[in-house]
Amino acid sequence: MARTRLHIGTYADIPVYIHWSFLLLLTYIGYTGWAESGTIPAIVISILTVLAVFVCVILHEFGHALAARRYGIGTHDIVMYPIGGVARLNSIPENPFQELVVAVAGPAVNIAIAIILYAINPFIDTESNVYFITSQLLYVNLFLVLFNMIPAFPMDGGRALRAVLSMAMPRLRATFVAMWIGRVFAAIFVALGLFGNSIMFYLFGIEDFHTSPFLAVIGVFITLGAKREYDLIAATQSLSGKTVGEIAHTNITAFGSDELMSVAIPSLQSDDNTDFLVADGAQQIVGVLTREAIQAAADQKDSTATIAEYMHTDVPTLAPAESVKTAYDLMQKTGCPLLFVIENGKLLGVVHFDAIKALAQRA
Repeated sequence: MARTRLHIGTYADIPVYIHWSFLLLLTYIGYTGWAESGTIPAIVISILTVLAVFVCVILHEFGHALAARRYGIGTHDIVMYPIGGVARLNSIPENPFQELVVAVAGPAVNIAIAIILYAINPFIDTESNVYFITSQLLYVNLFLVLFNMIPAFPMDGGRALRAVLSMAMPRLRATFVAMWIGRVFAAIFVALGLFGNSIMFYLFGIEDFHTSPFLAVIGVFITLGAKREYDLIAATQSLSGKTVGEIAHTNITAFGSDELMSVAIPSLQSDDNTDFLVADGAQQIVGVLTREAIQAAADQKDSTATIAEYMHTDVPTLAPAESVKTAYDLMQKTGCPLLFVIENGKLLGVVHFDAIKALAQRA
């Protein structure tokens, strides 16, 4: 994944990345600026405006991340895409009030930015490029507030709705209701995105309605995201009664940390989508070699590197009596696809993320 993203810095201990496709957006904006005016300054202003908007979006995501941190929930990273940003929280607060605070924290940042821009705009020369950019940002931030607070799960407004519903009903039921409300909005977005001109003319007599397929894309995103979130909540709840000791895999295969990646790369030919433990010279388990790491070495033709250079050392551990749901949350938090099941200092087995997913699907 790292090869598809550009790390632009770490702020408040949260890494921020830009997806490679964002560069395509800048190229497109630059091209349209050139096509409309044919001048370099116009291109620069267009690109600066887009970058300023994405700074506002990053601040929006930090609003979510820092609010979650207040409740002890970390953020894996923030990734910027052409359609917006995503703060990957280690988990979503299960307390309804906490989830409500985290959901509205992002739009609250945009409100604060809009207030600041509204306060300083009267002191800026209205004929300047700076005024053009700040005016655009003011409207964009207000739009971001209104758009994100649409009660379409899993958008911010949908999460706020789910939090409010969870105060009166079980969380899974609240998620189900929020999911279907989100689907109604998603259907509206798709219809307007594909047939907006005809719909607005037929219903309201509006002839110059500006439609965009982008709305349809957002509608599809909402539909898929809501279903995925509901399935996740249902699955994790179904895992609460099972322990990691029950599903631990005891047939353990380990590579030596000083072996070369050329030993591991042939395992990619196997249909068994598994990861491998790594042992040191004293036969002590020191890490995990994931299938993704093996694939990365194969792609880079780095077969002469040692396994120690590619292994994952931050492997979580749990006692066999811990619940599978705890294991799932721990894997989400650390980003490691498996964990060690240890009792009295002895490795009893491993639990892989794929095994948890398979168990959830059968539940």
